[in-house]
Amino acid sequence: MLSAQSFEEIRVYDGFAERTGAQFAKNDVRRRDGYCGSMTQLLQKARTAGEGTFYLPLGMWPAGAEQVPLKKQWVVMSSHEPARPSIPVPAETSIEQRCILIVDDDPSIRRLLVTYLRRWGFTLREAKNGREALEKMRAGEADLVVMDLRMPEVSGWDVLRERAADTSLRPIPVIIITANNLRDVATSLADQNVAAVLAKPFDLDVLLEAVNGSLEHHPRSAPVAA
Repeated sequence: MLSAQSFEEIRVYDGFAERTGAQFAKNDVRRRDGYCGSMTQLLQKARTAGEGTFYLPLGMWPAGAEQVPLKKQWVVMSSHEPARPSIPVPAETSIEQRCILIVDDDPSIRRLLVTYLRRWGFTLREAKNGREALEKMRAGEADLVVMDLRMPEVSGWDVLRERAADTSLRPIPVIIITANNLRDVATSLADQNVAAVLAKPFDLDVLLEAVNGSLEHHPRSAPVAA
């Protein structure tokens, strides 16, 4: 069993941090410039340095993430450039009245996103997999979907395929949140008509910007079930 004093090596390049798989004892790295006591400190040092090798305590790397972007990052996938207001902006049909469906098999992520977006007045629904997501989408319980790709039973990729084949679902904008390599995912999603792709872990304010931009460019799809 690895000691709590063990550190893992992190390589930073091209705006991303990535694990190398190498591990070291704390005493071997604590005097090195790349020594970090937390993920926050690693990102701060990495943003300043731009590239290099760093050392992070085991267990602090975001679970499931292959790469972590150094900047607050999202990729716009729609043909429209989303507006980026700091707070939701009312329109004829108020953005705050829209219903957002959060789809992720991790209940802690669903709880975090629901709690945050509810503060801005949105109506929220949850689904723990793609099957539940499709049921709620077809029931008119989603003006926007925020969805992970890797899920049991029915994945996010499956939802996107079902959405493409169903004319009633195509107008519903989708924001993808993923721990996969952001550049690879964005390339794979290029023909899936998604509104944006966010790399986990992402800043919640960046999610809000993506939500606002997506809703502003898509009319309300259907009445939300009470």
